Amino acid sequence: PLTAAVIVSTPSPLALVDVTKGLEMLARVNVPLVALVENFAWQETQISQAEVCRALQQWLPDMQAEASAAAQFLISELKHASLPEADVGKRTPFGKSALSELVEAAKKSYPRAKGFELPLIHEMSASTLASNLQSRDTESGRIFDILAAHVHE
Repeated sequence: PLTAAVIVSTPSPLALVDVTKGLEMLARVNVPLVALVENFAWQETQISQAEVCRALQQWLPDMQAEASAAAQFLISELKHASLPEADVGKRTPFGKSALSELVEAAKKSYPRAKGFELPLIHEMSASTLASNLQSRDTESGRIFDILAAHVHE
């Protein structure tokens, strides 16, 4: 018998519709909901010096002469530098999160429902996920440990 369920979704309007139907089905068959998980909710984004140079090159035609000259100087300097990638923040590759709406829908049948967001990270690709989840030294291993701790509450 099915004793509990964890619903995993993605941030998309279609997923919101599907998860709502899934929640209704679980309530009809009296299966408790353990957690709602929104997978691939965000991605930490980095930019390399080569990408900065490409962007500046693309913007050159739209710049005024003085700014264009400064950008060209910067491009030539960056080509000789050895810089690490720079963090530029979070991006949401699959759209706006629907997690709060999913949790509200879940609370109609499961008043203690909780939701969690998981990031999209490289080490969670299909080729490396299984081995990375077994190691607590990886970001994905730590994320799943946090999720597991909340599920056991």
